[in-house]
Amino acid sequence: MNWKGLSWLLLLCCLPAFTAAAPGDSEVIRTKHSFAPVAFAIGCGATTRSEDRSDLRRSARAVGYMHQIECIDVGKQVEGVKLIAIAIGKNEKLDQFDVILKLDPDSALKLAKLTDHGNPQPIVLTVKQEVVVASYIQVPFHGDKFWISANTLDDARKTADLFDN
Repeated sequence: MNWKGLSWLLLLCCLPAFTAAAPGDSEVIRTKHSFAPVAFAIGCGATTRSEDRSDLRRSARAVGYMHQIECIDVGKQVEGVKLIAIAIGKNEKLDQFDVILKLDPDSALKLAKLTDHGNPQPIVLTVKQEVVVASYIQVPFHGDKFWISANTLDDARKTADLFDN
């Protein structure tokens, strides 16, 4: 099977999962085998030891407000997260767009273990060692989809573009 046929196969396999999960219309915009290296880390807090702190720069292409430098706890991170597909969905109730990252099962399990404390905690998503999302995760991660909010469709597309290899 050639790459074009495989891409269509992945699109047809992933599309039902995204349309069932997205709160509104969604479009699968990326289905390929090679996304940029992704990592999730817990942001620094008052109890983070100095030897566990590491500062990362914000990506110049990141959309939305975040600090130019984000501190992460290197002892609490998951590196090598594998993305299977990326979709953009329209959340009609909140009048916003969502960038939906579909993680492979092993990566989803690692992220669930990282966030299993249950308390709201800062989470930092990095691509190529640059911060692209800095937010709070309110509950432990579950499932295989990570949602990133965007105010406009253009912002959602720019965010999705950050994961290109």
